[in-house]
Amino acid sequence: GITVYDEFHTECEEYLYLEEKGIDTYYLQVKGFDEKFTVKAVEPKRFDSLEEWGYAQEQNGNTIAAQAFLREDGIMLEYYRDLTEEAAPLYEDRGNFEYTIIPNHYEMMNPRCVRNKDKKELRIEMVERKMNGYGMLVDGTAEDFPLEFYFSGFSGTSGEEHTISIPIPEMGAKLTENLPKAEFEYGVVEILSVERTGGLEFNYAATAKEGPRQMYAVQMKTVDEAGKTHLGGSWDMDGEVIHGEVNVNIDDIAENAVDIVLYNPSHWIEGEYNIIIEKPVEME
Repeated sequence: GITVYDEFHTECEEYLYLEEKGIDTYYLQVKGFDEKFTVKAVEPKRFDSLEEWGYAQEQNGNTIAAQAFLREDGIMLEYYRDLTEEAAPLYEDRGNFEYTIIPNHYEMMNPRCVRNKDKKELRIEMVERKMNGYGMLVDGTAEDFPLEFYFSGFSGTSGEEHTISIPIPEMGAKLTENLPKAEFEYGVVEILSVERTGGLEFNYAATAKEGPRQMYAVQMKTVDEAGKTHLGGSWDMDGEVIHGEVNVNIDDIAENAVDIVLYNPSHWIEGEYNIIIEKPVEME
């Protein structure tokens, strides 16, 4: 089943005392006041699926469910995700550097919004992260229902990797011909140019194959003779072309080529989400 709950915020300790009274029972006291409140921990309400919890939509195996609650300061919309193995690493391990140097997180592009019954987009006042999802406070009232929650979709990745051999040009020279390609499940990566400066700078393009999953980027690394991994350095994107740099000491390489490992291929997973929230949840 799926458990939906708020994350505990340790900053509350600045204002509250929490004292254990017995099994699953606590005293809660606001600092500066004498009165204590008794708080009893109970088993969280569980749901067998997101569809059981709220208004849900599934696209290519990934499901989003949303609910909305009326508050004095607006509408709190919560949404949660049930992701496939290809999408989960990109959204559940956000602190991992290897996943964040490629623009595969929807927060970077802000493609989520809330519209009211008149198709007017409501202003998002606040966003807070929750376990497997988010809460968004939007500027609205009961008169705005039914709401439409729009989400543009997910990226995915896999453990697929390929090794290609890139020729090393003379210092200051740039190669643009007879450069290697690598074919992945959802696209083809083509090296467009290689330039030798302090390290190796290059441009590459990922051409997607037809289908519901379209590859758009890949990461690169080298492994030296001692087995040490050198990750790609800076990255930026100009249209469909990605520019990157491999941090490898060219002087330590005796050959006139260097092996580059292409890994962590990223692909868009087709399927936009348009979830209609008919009415707010009535608070118990």
